[in-house]
Amino acid sequence: MSTENFSKRVMHLELGVVTLVELISFIDYHNVGHTAQIPIVIAKQYRENIGP
Repeated sequence: MSTENFSKRVMHLELGVVTLVELISFIDYHNVGHTAQIPIVIAKQYRENIGP
């Protein structure tokens, strides 16, 4: 893929018209948020077993 492709405009249903680099950045940012949630969900299963 050439660098010119990253400036092409694409349509996102919620964001509207964005460049490909903006869309990739949005998806990356969104996925980092989900990745941060994983240890929180895992830790919750041990909450009841932890003493005072």
